[in-house]
Parts: sequence; structure tokens; C-alpha cells
Amino acid sequence: MEQKAEKAEADVKNLASASTLYAKAEQVAKDAEAAFQQKLSKEKDGEWFLTMIKKGTASDKVSALSMLIQRNPKATISYVMQLLGIAKKLNRKLSEQAVVAIKDLFLRRYLVPNKETRKLAMFSRNPVIIHKHASCSDEELLDAYYDHCLRLILRDFLTNVL
Repeated sequence: MEQKAEKAEADVKNLASASTLYAKAEQVAKDAEAAFQQKLSKEKDGEWFLTMIKKGTASDKVSALSMLIQRNPKATISYVMQLLGIAKKLNRKLSEQAVVAIKDLFLRRYLVPNKETRKLAMFSRNPVIIHKHASCSDEELLDAYYDHCLRLILRDFLTNVL
């Protein structure tokens, strides 16, 4: 009985630690996205992509989102979510374009570039987060956050779109 109480207490501490790390990882991801946006705004191609996302036709938007995601998947989680939102829309043609783009991103390994097959872990269950806790580097936090978001996106895509 006492062991169960100790285990439950340890689980609560790990969960609190994970939520603090999650907030830090979220901030690291926002900073990475802001840096990527800033870099894009300085490039001629980048400006064109950003313009297509804001003012382009729906088809141009899907293409631009897909191209930007391929450039830097970890810094473009919000773009993947935008693409998923387009895939959920009622406009069949546009939705199909977005579905094809998302499938392509997954199948061509742009979103999960590692050659080995690995599970996408929830943030609190990520092996790096479990073993390192507060000693995680920003890159490790970003990787764990990316895996978490990608897992949620993939689940949403499979359950609500396909």
C-alpha cells in the first residue's frame, strides 16, 4: 500500500515537472517559428510564400504551406495545423488538395525524417523528458514538443479527415 502511495506521489511530481517543461518547450517552439518567419521575410522566395499564404488563392495557399513545411518542419507546426484545417473544410476540391499535401508530407518523410521507425510520443511520455527532466536542452525540448504535436496532428488527420 505504501509503495502505491509513493509511486502515485512520484507520478504527480513527474507530471508537474512535465507540464513545466511543456510550457518551456512551447516557448522554444514559438521562438523557433518566429526565427523562421524572420528568416523567410528576408528572403525573396520566403516573402513570396508568405504572400501566397495570406493573399493567394486557396490552391496557392496549400502549395505554399506544403513547401514551407518541407523547408523546416519543426518551425512550421502552425502551418501543418493550417493545412489540416483546410483538409477539414467542406470545399471538396480544396480539401482533397490539402489531404494529398499532408499525405505527401508524411509519406515522403518530411515530417518524420528519421529513417528508423519510431513511435511519436506524447510529451510527458517522451523518453528524453522522462530520463532527463529539467536537464533537457532546448533542442531536445523542441524535438519532444514536435513529436507531441505531430502525434496529435496525425491522430486528428486519421480520425477526422480520412
